[in-house]
Amino acid sequence: MKFELFLSLKNMHWYGCIPCPKDGSGSEVEVYQLQESDSPLLEANFLEPVDALCDALLDYGDIDFFDADKCKKLSVWLEDQMTEGLATGRLRVLYEKLNEYAHRAIELGTGVVVEL
Repeated sequence: MKFELFLSLKNMHWYGCIPCPKDGSGSEVEVYQLQESDSPLLEANFLEPVDALCDALLDYGDIDFFDADKCKKLSVWLEDQMTEGLATGRLRVLYEKLNEYAHRAIELGTGVVVEL
């Protein structure tokens, strides 16, 4: 379970819509490792609204790529959740990290992989 920020999409293999570094080194990817205890938080608060908002197919055990356009939608939603006080404690930490990655992906014109 992790969030992956792609610093570049050059020299990537694509597994469907999911980018994968060709050399396997991951030098073009920044990874934020999730904890097993994060799963229930994300299942209860993240999956359904984000799937609907971003036309994603995330569920527990799934992986999806949020390109820069999807990251724009995701970032607005994450900020709303935090501003409205709907994300507190560990959930807020996760949303802050994912929002940071989304902003950087927008700037870089890349994207973020969410693997649950």
